[in-house]
Amino acid sequence: MKFALALLLVVLAGSVSGAAVADVAAHLKLTSQTDAKTARSEPPPHPEPEPPAKVHSQPPRAGTKTPTATPAFGRTRMLGNGQFEYLAAGTPAAVDRAEDLVRQAQGHILRREELRGLGLSLIALDLAGRISSTDMQRRIAAAGLPVALDRNTIFAASGGRVYAPELVGANAGGACALSRPVRIGLIDGPVDTAQRGLSNVPLVARSVLDDGDSPANTDHATGLVSLIAMPQGMSDVSGLAVGADIFSAVAFARDDAGNGMRLDHFARGLDWLVAERVDIVNMSIAGPENRVLARLLSSADAGGAVLVAAVGNEGRSVVAYPAADPNVIAITAVDARQRLYGAANTGAETDFAAPGVDLLVANSNGNGYRSGTSYATAIASAVIAHEIGRGARGRQGVIASLRRDVRDLGQPGRDSRFGWGLMQLSGCQ
Repeated sequence: MKFALALLLVVLAGSVSGAAVADVAAHLKLTSQTDAKTARSEPPPHPEPEPPAKVHSQPPRAGTKTPTATPAFGRTRMLGNGQFEYLAAGTPAAVDRAEDLVRQAQGHILRREELRGLGLSLIALDLAGRISSTDMQRRIAAAGLPVALDRNTIFAASGGRVYAPELVGANAGGACALSRPVRIGLIDGPVDTAQRGLSNVPLVARSVLDDGDSPANTDHATGLVSLIAMPQGMSDVSGLAVGADIFSAVAFARDDAGNGMRLDHFARGLDWLVAERVDIVNMSIAGPENRVLARLLSSADAGGAVLVAAVGNEGRSVVAYPAADPNVIAITAVDARQRLYGAANTGAETDFAAPGVDLLVANSNGNGYRSGTSYATAIASAVIAHEIGRGARGRQGVIASLRRDVRDLGQPGRDSRFGWGLMQLSGCQ
């Protein structure tokens, strides 16, 4: 029920085989896990549950903005020959040449997709144990090709008391309609539109899963949408950006390992949202740095989409990816007393704080209380929608607008725990 929205991309290990596999079934089950940054012999971590709603009551200390080494997050898709599946992304012409280099190294191209909204091509490949990913990336770079190569990571969700509207400066009733329609995209699980109140939310959904994939359960995405756009009076939950047009890319699938989102599915979702010209992309996910994902984010940001992501719920001194990417606005969570959520990651990349502890959200059973930086990210997306509705454009324009009204928390100015401070909704009607 509760996602640990820490997008824990824990890399799967398997026996190395020299056999080449030219094609792979779309629904492989992942069998073992290792840290993406450590040796395969490390014991596999257990799936992380949503952390308890503990909070830090002490103020942040100076000099805490240097991130530590990337922690273990998530897993990687495995092929039938025991090899990792890799993705490469770049312009179509560059990817054409990269394909030749892969074949010269005796690797195999498994499939190719054209991400026309992003202006990129994406290929899945099997290096077949013939060459390491590091050496393959070096060959691509030596050829002068702007192509990113990395593992096909599988993301997990980063995971109410009605105090959030007042905390961010909305009126006492919580109603906060947008001055004009704003398009907000989510890359998450399916939304339960039959839930009372959500049936009145303008919502377009598209699955980017493979045929035969089982979609993840609806609770997580449903909770996010309720915090963003649930009309007042339909439920105890009231959204902060009523009137937003929601575009839901269903990218989380369910298998024996639980709910997860492959990076190539994320790419399809992001490409669709950019093609639909969404103003905001909400990414309530967290994991390790990934070169292919960085390339996707850079293209989306260049196209004008405002990317918003959760810092993650690992309780570590490093902001998770994609929130740590320079093209993304990174959001942490605070409680009703403006204390930092105890499981929130910290780091110099943190931009803003939003309510995210014991929030009342909609779910398949009606309503329930949830905590996590992913829910704070939904609140942040709603606040950002108001800034865009008033004329803010692009990531830098939104950040500048938010900073004018932010409520500073912790050390004066920006710090690694609260970023610039608690987001505020000025002039909410």
